[in-house]
Amino acid sequence: MGIQEDMNRINEPLYQLTEALKQSPQYQEFARCERALEDDVGARQLLDQLSSFHSSPDLDREKAERAQRLREVIQENQTIQDYIAARKQLSELCQQVESTINQTLQFNFGEACVPRDCC
Repeated sequence: MGIQEDMNRINEPLYQLTEALKQSPQYQEFARCERALEDDVGARQLLDQLSSFHSSPDLDREKAERAQRLREVIQENQTIQDYIAARKQLSELCQQVESTINQTLQFNFGEACVPRDCC
């Protein structure tokens, strides 16, 4: 049996799993918080500013201090904090799903995805 045939057999249960995840409270809360973040221009600007600090190759003391102050402001932004918390909860649920699959198959996908130098 080829990979395409295997995928055809797996697709329906995989679709059911993804639909179940979408219906979970964790995903629902994440989607709500993601929409709120998209709608909050000020929060997005804060994250964009922080991202520009992270992409800057030369972060001198002054820029580092400004970045720290920006992180403090971000810590106070409820929209961002709600999004981070919801993303963490969804991530934990997905990790539990992955763990269940790993245990059932007795196979660790995390290790399998890491390139190795030797066999």
